[in-house]
Amino acid sequence: MTRRLAFTCSFFLLLAVAPAYPQTSALRIVSAGPTGEAAKAAETNEIRVVFSEAMASMGRVPAQLRPPFFHITPAVAGTFRWSGSTILIFTPSRALPLATEYTVTIDAAATAISGRRLAQPFTFSFRTPTARLLRTDWYRPGGRLTREAIVAAHEKLVLSSVAPSADESRTERTPSPDVTAPGSAP
Repeated sequence: MTRRLAFTCSFFLLLAVAPAYPQTSALRIVSAGPTGEAAKAAETNEIRVVFSEAMASMGRVPAQLRPPFFHITPAVAGTFRWSGSTILIFTPSRALPLATEYTVTIDAAATAISGRRLAQPFTFSFRTPTARLLRTDWYRPGGRLTREAIVAAHEKLVLSSVAPSADESRTERTPSPDVTAPGSAP
């Protein structure tokens, strides 16, 4: 009887003295990305946020997932999915424009299955790659100089994603007045 009483007292004493870390700690974000400037556009195909504990019950994830605590600026259309119960992945519907800064905020309202929340909003930012010019070559049909040029960059460029003023529909494509290239006949 004394042994049982001693064991019971020790057990309750351990419970009272044991650190309450798991019960009182706030939900944390372990990692998120991408961050900084991406070297290649493919690095921004997904945005991942890893939480410190389960955020979704396996088998209970809705088909049309839209976490209300996830915000990206400028706004981007895309889809969400959980990888396991702690990793939230956002996939943009289309490739993100080059040389654009994005800010992602996870609200403090983000709540784990346990009921714990973030202590404060979590924010990170990233930049899609800036086009690097590799070379330019003049386009000289028939040996004539024109205002047309060939531009080679490290990523595939869509003129409208480089700068709004470079929209193909507004780009002048008419050759300049006849100018003869050096060494060719007029």
